Amino acid sequence: MKIIYLILFLLIFSAEQTSGDERMYESTAAEQHAPCSSIGWKSMLALSAEVAAQLIGEEAGSGDESVPERKIENMTRLLNESSGNGCHDPIFGEPNTVANLTTTTITTTSIALSWSAPNGNAAGYRVEAVGNPSKNLTVNTLFTDIIGLVPGSNYTLQVFALAADNVTEGDAVTISRFTKPAVVASLIISTITTTSIALSWSAPNGNAAGYRVEAVGNPSKNLTVNTLFTDITGLVPGSNYTLRVITLAADNVTEGDAVTISRFTKPDIVTNLIAKNITRTSITLMWSAPQGHAHGYRVEAIGTPNKTVTVDTLFTNITGLLPASNYTLQVVALAADRVTGGDAVAIVTFTSGLDTTLRMKLSVSASATKEKELESIILPELIKYIEQYLEDNRF
Repeated sequence: MKIIYLILFLLIFSAEQTSGDERMYESTAAEQHAPCSSIGWKSMLALSAEVAAQLIGEEAGSGDESVPERKIENMTRLLNESSGNGCHDPIFGEPNTVANLTTTTITTTSIALSWSAPNGNAAGYRVEAVGNPSKNLTVNTLFTDIIGLVPGSNYTLQVFALAADNVTEGDAVTISRFTKPAVVASLIISTITTTSIALSWSAPNGNAAGYRVEAVGNPSKNLTVNTLFTDITGLVPGSNYTLRVITLAADNVTEGDAVTISRFTKPDIVTNLIAKNITRTSITLMWSAPQGHAHGYRVEAIGTPNKTVTVDTLFTNITGLLPASNYTLQVVALAADRVTGGDAVAIVTFTSGLDTTLRMKLSVSASATKEKELESIILPELIKYIEQYLEDNRF
């Protein structure tokens, strides 16, 4: 008897389904009804099982072997109620997952995504960026740009395929990415020596887990720090370096844009500075080149008057000085920018003071053999000369 119930129910279902399919596409100009969508076979199978179970249960309880008309009516009523007078509410299965989810562009405040459509049908896609702040949007394209994110932050990115009801969705496909950190601010040089450059800067907007610092030159240097300052050592005197500071996200891979400045290290000092060919109004200086690089030398004679010259050689002649005058002579090695200078190396010396008139007096006195007069002329000048010039003029 149970088998008969099932057969009868399936016959009723078949008749209702056929008439329902015919009604799906009926519309009148007056009512302008939209076509109905047929109920899914899984849902109808479940309904059939439910109705059959109910009828079988009633039969078992009553012991009645006949099929009362009221039971067939009940089956018809349940079927009609489920079908909405012939127009079934659509029941959608879960869409499949999207494929090939990838990030195409990442900026400090946005992440662009793209993916491939899933197998089967998908009417749209729900896209989530889970982080701080989180973002949620729905699109009907295979790509989108999530904006309004925080620099240097981690986001879990999820894409769900949606069915046509915009409610039923498939499983999420997930990837995780960091936004680019923002750039540092106020990058400055705090100290420069012959072999090192000290840098400092201000933290960027958003999040930063560390900083990569580069000195691009010969040799180049690269280091990672989690402070707002660092000292780059092991550089060559008098060399130009391009200094770059790059903000890092917490994965130590995602980087922001570099902030860049350029500086020279201080040249080293010259060696073997000596004074030669000293006259009443000029002094010749010679020296040896420093270690590292030097692209010129600034030479100063500090006295009355002061003199300054810049040369590209390892010697120079300073002129326009005063006779018998004390001068501090110093040489400073210059970098290629002709501005960055090393420390000065200095010596002190005098210009000559024995002029022609004095030499003539000495000559006349000597020929006259006037011993006292000669002594009074020569001794003061000789003592003065000895005090001034019997010094070691080497550095």
